[in-house]
Amino acid sequence: MKTKIILSTMIALAISFAVVAQKQPGKKGKSASTQTTGITKAKLFGTTNVEDLLPEFPKTKFKVISYKLSVIQKGKDPAEFESTNNQVSRPMKETIKTAAPGSKIYIEYVKGQLKDNTDTIVKTFRPAAYVLTE
Repeated sequence: MKTKIILSTMIALAISFAVVAQKQPGKKGKSASTQTTGITKAKLFGTTNVEDLLPEFPKTKFKVISYKLSVIQKGKDPAEFESTNNQVSRPMKETIKTAAPGSKIYIEYVKGQLKDNTDTIVKTFRPAAYVLTE
């Protein structure tokens, strides 16, 4: 009897693991947060708050308190910027301005807190990845 319970538990775990491990069509084994989306320089220059560049960020409840922005250009060293607020800084924008189409922009290590300050717990949010289209 004990063997049957252990065996059925192992089968159930194997089935649930197989369901979780299945790739979704179009995802290519990556989560949605790591796939790149095309973006123009105009859209990047038009924003002052990084929240506008984070599609899954709950803007109505949270505020960004820190993040890291990286710009990867072909043939150049990566440019990395860390921010302790939600602003897209002038050096970030100047680096993006000189970046060629096809350059990649990553917004990672996004941390936020509730806007109403009722909770001081810091929450980590999904990153975003973009490719400059023009």
